[in-house]
This record gives sequence, C-alpha cells and structure tokens, in this order.
Amino acid sequence: MGCYIDLHIHSKHSSDGLLTPTEIVIKAKELNFRTIAIADHDTISGVEEALKSGAYYGIEVIPAIEITTEYNKHFYHVLAYYFDFGNEIFNSLIEDLVVKRRDRNLFRIKKINEIGLSVPDDIIDEINKGELIVGPTISKAVVEDYRNQAHDLICQLKKQDPKEAYILFYKKFIKVIDKEFAMQRWISVLDAIKKVRMSGSIPVLAHPGAELFYADEEAIKMLKENGLMGIEVYSTYHTPEQIDMYKEVAEKLGLLITGGSDFHGKVKPHIQFGAMKIEDYSIVDALKRTKKAFSK
Repeated sequence: MGCYIDLHIHSKHSSDGLLTPTEIVIKAKELNFRTIAIADHDTISGVEEALKSGAYYGIEVIPAIEITTEYNKHFYHVLAYYFDFGNEIFNSLIEDLVVKRRDRNLFRIKKINEIGLSVPDDIIDEINKGELIVGPTISKAVVEDYRNQAHDLICQLKKQDPKEAYILFYKKFIKVIDKEFAMQRWISVLDAIKKVRMSGSIPVLAHPGAELFYADEEAIKMLKENGLMGIEVYSTYHTPEQIDMYKEVAEKLGLLITGGSDFHGKVKPHIQFGAMKIEDYSIVDALKRTKKAFSK
C-alpha cells in the first residue's frame, strides 16, 4: 500500500488538464500514492473512470470537484469531497455551473473578437455544445492561432514571455474581460457552500494563499460561519509560512485540514505530478469521519 495523498488533481476533463483519470491513477500507483482526489473544474465527468481505475490498481480515489465561485467580485474555488452522484441538489448545482460557464465563455469570445483577435472554431463549437472550456484553454488557443500571430498584443506577450504568453493573456486580458461581465458570473461562494453541505458533501476552500483566490483569516471566518468545513492548507501555491499560518487558522476555527498539488499538466507545467507528497493519512480519516457524520 502506498503512503502519500494528494487531494487536488485535475484530469483532461478540466480541458486544461493533461492526463486521463486512468493515467493519473497509474501515475499515482507508480509514485507510491495511497489516496488521491481528482477534482476537475465544475465537472464530475472524470470521477467515475477514476473510481473504477482506482479499484483496479489499488488506489483509493475520493470523489471530488472544484467549484468556481465568487463573492463581491472576488473568486474563490471550493472543493467538494465525497459527493453523491445521485443527489438532486448536487446535480442541480452542476447544471447551474455549466450554464454560467457557457454564458461567460461566449462573452469572452465576443470581447476577444472586438479587439481583432480570432478564436478557433473548434473551441467555439465546444462552448456552444456546453462542454467545459476553461479560461487558460481559450487563452492558449487564441495565442497559438495562426490568424493572431501579427496582432500587436500577441507579439508583445510573446516577446515578454515566449513560453507562457498564454498565461499572461489569461491574467492580463481574460481576467479583465471577466470583470466586465455584467451578469453574476458564477454561483455565489455562500450558495455553493450551502448546496454542497445540503447534498451531503464536504466544502473545503482551495488554495486560499493563491493570488487570484486569496482569503485571509477574516474571510475564512466568514465562510466558516456560512458552512465552510475545511481549508486546503498544504498547496503548491503556499509558502512554508503560509502553510503554518493557514494550519493555525484551521485549528483556531475548527476547520478540516486538507492538501493537494493542483496538478494540471498543460497550463501549469511548473507543477509536476507528485510535486506534493503528503504523508499524513489522518487528513483522509478526518474527511471520512465527517462524511460518516453526514450519513447519520
């Protein structure tokens, strides 16, 4: 039996991920992992495959999802662990996320076109079909599209950073577009936490030390008062000082402590699979006890 855990991994079902759920399970086996959670962006389409592969290769797989939320125009990512595939409240939440992501992506395309840039037809087709396409995937497609190579913005970004020009496009342009989106872009973090708990799943705040998703103790306390049950303390986004700080906050507020690498592969090549090897299985035990309490 393996000895490591990683409770935040993305597969190809996130559209910005690199590996299939089965490939992730096989890698986990090779690197001596015991427990993993594939938590794709706003979709659970890869979890069933992960569970079957986990059973075959002897890797414990926790059903999970990473939900994109916002509060006062600030993004928060909420991890939901041990969801029930058949729960109506949870499934309605997923349906809502699909609609909101499609509408925002169509708005992004409109604004991208307005500055003279093209978006590949296959990306547009996938969005119109309701497929999960995340911001970095759109950014990469736009930056690599042959029709955009002479555009001043693309030239500037490639000159600034040839390897990660699409990340710059995402941060400097896509995120600005998102702020222009007049509609409620994503589900409120408070609604998400409420629905996750009502469905019998465990809501955990992902990488609160990351720049785009930052949450200080005051924000975490507010979220806890509205049903948050845990913090992702161990993260590749966090410095050792942040890990200590968020661990202290979790213990002070009585929140679960979790951890994961946030491995993607394509859009975050600096985060390698196995970059975070957490050896503390008590983290999983605590999640299991909490889930069991829901069932009583």
